Amino acid sequence: QFQYTWYTHICCTTSILMKNLVFTVFIQSDACDETHGVFNEHQELYEYAIQKSKKYADKCNADFIVVDDDSAFPGWSPIWQRFVMFTKFQEYDKILYVDADLVITDIAPNIFDIMDKWKEGEFFASLDYETIPARLYSKYFNAGIIACKRSFLNQFTYDEVYDEMKKWKDTIVWDQEALNALVKKKCDNYIDLGRCWNTMSSNIQTVTYGLHYINWHKRRFNKKLIEEYEMKMHGKEHHIDQKVNTFPIFW
Repeated sequence: QFQYTWYTHICCTTSILMKNLVFTVFIQSDACDETHGVFNEHQELYEYAIQKSKKYADKCNADFIVVDDDSAFPGWSPIWQRFVMFTKFQEYDKILYVDADLVITDIAPNIFDIMDKWKEGEFFASLDYETIPARLYSKYFNAGIIACKRSFLNQFTYDEVYDEMKKWKDTIVWDQEALNALVKKKCDNYIDLGRCWNTMSSNIQTVTYGLHYINWHKRRFNKKLIEEYEMKMHGKEHHIDQKVNTFPIFW
């Protein structure tokens, strides 16, 4: 049983020491979500993924938060609650969002160190999967795991973010499109973390930092296989370079 900690906003007039955050969204419901299915059906996966995200946050010396209600955007489905990063968490300098169905493996390096190396980079994600070629051509990113700096988030107003969300709300699962559109408005490009950070469970890479159990892949969740992979990779040197993905003008 998880003890969830929700965010409390503290207003202060003096400057504060900025810090890093890892957060995820997990709102338990008996209702069927067309993207994730019935949450309780895959309870073991979600609990394991949240545990791994918490472990990763500790490894990176970052705070960890589970958003467990829709108070940020009342009435909106859980997949839209990730947009809370635009409206709260102002005391954090760098923020990493992780889907509740994405398992961060123990070999994943410190994402915040990677972000620091990119002085001009403000938004970090992995290029979307090869199943939709048009998305690859337009440099569309998958939102299963994304990271951003405070300098990026500060460019948005609440109304700007909410208006973009409303444009896509009736499309049910297009929260990812809304997020891509928002990033495109402020940035000509983003830092591509690489497939290793966001890999479908059916296609585990030689080096895998994040295993994403999207849609029907949830049925393939196997905790033992993940732990065997981590043991196999323990102590081995691995380094994955990131690159810049530039949005095309026609996007």
